[in-house]
Amino acid sequence: MPSYSICRHSRLKATLGCLAATYYWPAMISRDLWEFIRHCSTCQHNKHLTQKQIGLLQPLSRPMKV
Repeated sequence: MPSYSICRHSRLKATLGCLAATYYWPAMISRDLWEFIRHCSTCQHNKHLTQKQIGLLQPLSRPMKV
């Protein structure tokens, strides 16, 4: 995908719009674009995480009686 570098690793819709302005092929959306983004090291490094960050562990207090 030569024009992908022009798209600057944007979100999926922006990347699709950028590519669709110049190119089209039947599997562009359904398979190829997803696979390309999944294997792009820049996209993987810069993607936003959707999982909650895990907090720090807190020490437990000791019971006074057993």
